[in-house]
Amino acid sequence: MEIPTKARYLHLTGKVFTREDGLPFMGDFVEDEVIFRCRGDHGLLHCENEFAIFAWDHYEYWKDGKLHRENGPAVVSVFGEYKEYWINGMKLDMGSVQKSCHGEPDRLKIIENRGDTLIEPERRH
Repeated sequence: MEIPTKARYLHLTGKVFTREDGLPFMGDFVEDEVIFRCRGDHGLLHCENEFAIFAWDHYEYWKDGKLHRENGPAVVSVFGEYKEYWINGMKLDMGSVQKSCHGEPDRLKIIENRGDTLIEPERRH
C-alpha cells in the first residue's frame, strides 16, 4: 500500500550518491534548480538541523538517507500549506501525535525502547 504524502523525493531513500571516482559524494549539489545535501560520509541525503532538499516551494529534512526530523515536520511547504512528520523514513499519524502532544506536534521527543523508536511529547517543567 502506498502512503499518501507530499514528499517529492522518496525514490531517493537509501540512494548513495557517488563521485566520478566511485567514492561516496559529500557536500551539496544542484539539479533542476533543487538543492540536495549529502553532509554525512556515506553519500546519503543527510543534513543535521537543516533541510537536505530544497526546491523553491518545498523542503525536506533527511538523516542517513531517510526522511527524518525529530523536532518538527520533515516535509514542509515553504508557504505553510502542508507539513508532514517523519521519523526514520516512516510517516507519523498526526491525529495520534496531535492528541498526545496536546496540539503541539513540534514538541516531539524521540525515545528508544528495546530497539523500537517511540514518539512521546516533551515534558514541560
